[in-house]
Amino acid sequence: MTATGCEPDDHPAQQARQFDKALFTLLKNLGPGLIQRLQHELTPGQVLLLYYVRQESHTVSALAKRMRVKPSAVTVMLDRLEQAGFIVRTREEADRRVVRVQVTPRGEDTVRKVLHARRQIVQACLSSIEPRKLDVFLNTLDQLAALSNEINLSSLPDDN
Repeated sequence: MTATGCEPDDHPAQQARQFDKALFTLLKNLGPGLIQRLQHELTPGQVLLLYYVRQESHTVSALAKRMRVKPSAVTVMLDRLEQAGFIVRTREEADRRVVRVQVTPRGEDTVRKVLHARRQIVQACLSSIEPRKLDVFLNTLDQLAALSNEINLSSLPDDN
């Protein structure tokens, strides 16, 4: 038994559970939870869609692919965003079947406010960590991000 109360073989699993719990809480607080706390009329999915459209004008099919959903699901969200004045849709002259989506000033303002609030929360959290520990944490986080891109899911054990 280790000082953490875990069997030595269970320590990596315990660390993974601790990481999962902290990451889930962090993502909730900086994503859907933040949007709820800001009391926007938008859902987290709509804010994400606005964020993608804000980066560049997209077609509906490109947005669906990026969000990994069916085009019909994106169309429903876009209908609501357009009715509320967050986006505009235009048909391409060369091919009228192609619909491009762009953010309106109202949509831009909303995304900017959400990103600003997230940045403020992150800065407040990070400022409470000792600078040396923060540097180690950020370097480790960068490493995890890079490693997660390289892992082949089919090579992992299926433990469920």
